[in-house]
Amino acid sequence: MDDDFDDIDPETFFDDLEGDDLLDTHGLLPDPSGGVSNDRTTSLSHTAEDGSPTQETTAPTKAGQKRPREEDLELPPVIEDVRQYLPNIPDKDAFPVVVSLIAQGDLGEGVDLRELCCATRNVEYMPHFKIPCATVRLTQPSATVVLRNTGTMIITGAHSVSEARHATELTARIVRKALDKKITSVRFRVRSLMSRFNVCSPVRLDDLAHHEFNEDDSPGLSAFFCTYEPDRHPAAIVRLAGKSTSKENQWTATGNIYVTGKLTLLGSRSLEELRFAFDALIPILARYLGKVPNVENGDSAAEATSSV
Repeated sequence: MDDDFDDIDPETFFDDLEGDDLLDTHGLLPDPSGGVSNDRTTSLSHTAEDGSPTQETTAPTKAGQKRPREEDLELPPVIEDVRQYLPNIPDKDAFPVVVSLIAQGDLGEGVDLRELCCATRNVEYMPHFKIPCATVRLTQPSATVVLRNTGTMIITGAHSVSEARHATELTARIVRKALDKKITSVRFRVRSLMSRFNVCSPVRLDDLAHHEFNEDDSPGLSAFFCTYEPDRHPAAIVRLAGKSTSKENQWTATGNIYVTGKLTLLGSRSLEELRFAFDALIPILARYLGKVPNVENGDSAAEATSSV
């Protein structure tokens, strides 16, 4: 899990098209000479002493755990029409909406956080924490980056993978210009996607918590756990694990399911893993749906969730 980074494309890294405007917005402090920085080099290419351009190589990716490959996985059946399991869904192609994510980046070298805080705006340095870090708050895109002195970054608040990747590149650019660092590449990976979905029907959580998992009835799943403690949390917590020939490539996901039919899915590292978790969870969830209460007939929500 520690080495499954993706390298950001060096040809688009530090792109000069909009970088200077973004830096002015996000906050390099003006230097005494009146400019943002004397270093205007923003691409990966540099000039050698003899005047010929030289291209710096991208840092190699460390060997380690990779994202799940389809040839290593036993995938759950793809749901072509979600309405065959959830009859109240208006769209047959309904799919969870990603609302937030947690990503991680790596600059590849250490950073002087105190100097960075003094040289830039919108950076808060917290040296008294157990692990000293600086918080970089961006507005375009809207994201918060926690930067440690080792060069690792944690990106939160972004609403898509592209926004998180953009925030990672922008933070690296700010560090490069503020501290005159020769950063030539940034490593990036998604740690967890948060998505929301509504099955449009009440869910019998008590019965769902007693679901007996059977691998024959749930192809593509190697484990399914559900806990429901209404005195402590109003939602049932489900944990899914996919089948894989290699445990290193096994996907996992966690979901919170509410009696109203709303659910959140966490832990997927890509949209593909989110699709696997969704396709595996919906057939199980469909067994424990209650009927939608009919107000005209005097039905209550409690009667709907208790009906079989």
